Amino acid sequence: MRHPEPADQVAEAARTLGKRGRPAGSFKPLGRWLRLQITKYKRQGETCINTFRALSLVEGGGDDGFVISDETGEAWEYEIGANIAGKPVSYEAFRKFWRRLKIF
Repeated sequence: MRHPEPADQVAEAARTLGKRGRPAGSFKPLGRWLRLQITKYKRQGETCINTFRALSLVEGGGDDGFVISDETGEAWEYEIGANIAGKPVSYEAFRKFWRRLKIF
């Protein structure tokens, strides 16, 4: 399995090519983690709010948001290429990501 390049290498490659921002199809580490979680829950037939509540319960958050725990950050560090511990996730941002992500 090919692992994504770290964000600084992706940004440097984009600058070298003369393009601004992140290349199309690349996600920040928190976005990669959310994408994996949302894909898993959508395939199980879960709704947006139930998925958010399940993740919030695991991370120790509330109904309006949660912060990624140290345990989750360390557990996913290798797969997503960065430690996302301490990153906040609000329900509004999660819902926007949920709606944009299409599962085929």
